[in-house]
Amino acid sequence: AFVVPLGGTREWYRLHHLFGEVLQSELRTEHPDLIPLLHRRAGRWFAEEDMVFEAIEHAVEADDPSLVAGLLGPVSLAYMGGGQLDTVRAWLDRLGEEAVAADPRLCLVAGAGQIVIGDDPEMTRWLDRAEELPHDGPLPGGPATIEAGVATVRGIVTSGRLSEHLEAARRAVELQRGDATIWRDLACGGLATALYWTGDREGARPYVEVAARSPLPMLACAAYGYLGMIAADDGDAAAADHYATEGELLGERHKFMTSPPYGRVLLAH
Repeated sequence: AFVVPLGGTREWYRLHHLFGEVLQSELRTEHPDLIPLLHRRAGRWFAEEDMVFEAIEHAVEADDPSLVAGLLGPVSLAYMGGGQLDTVRAWLDRLGEEAVAADPRLCLVAGAGQIVIGDDPEMTRWLDRAEELPHDGPLPGGPATIEAGVATVRGIVTSGRLSEHLEAARRAVELQRGDATIWRDLACGGLATALYWTGDREGARPYVEVAARSPLPMLACAAYGYLGMIAADDGDAAAADHYATEGELLGERHKFMTSPPYGRVLLAH
């Protein structure tokens, strides 16, 4: 009666939640200094089991910014582009601005989050900070380097002069060359956007097709919008409607109909 199976496979079990509350109360009272260590161990265990969300939760509870950065960096775009931006922002808020500002990987995540929100000053502040901080270690899951990540985020934003946007996007694609992660998809999406708005629709097409195949729903949604706009510009109403419908389905499925990328789908009709 005190052990409850989780799921239908009977591979995972849990004790009644009251046991957990009692044990946690005793731990807080008798060994509060062990709490961060235990959360850190739990975070690493969950990471080894490919349960990244739970791993990040424990890393945040452990107040370990470096561990959070290592876990969150590879999945941050997937989370934010999949409608979980608020979750990512909440993790960063719980760490605190000072901790985030001390790690270039977390600064990059904070800056990338502004793509969805559209807060350019905040994006610039975090990207500038990411560039200021040294980081020589590898970045599993992308981007290729902090510099490449910063260039990619700058290249995806359409504010300011189009010539500057195009230059940043070209640089991002070059720096991400050989990168097989979704950061490469994002860089291609940025270049496609810049080329389209500077009038080079055919030059934009191969890059927007890469973005449309991305596992990032929000990026793929925007890419379908641009494919629809290109088709409409070419006078192909049937193709424009097809791409717009695909983008609408993504937006509805992932509940980001009010986000800026979804606006590209509306323009395709």
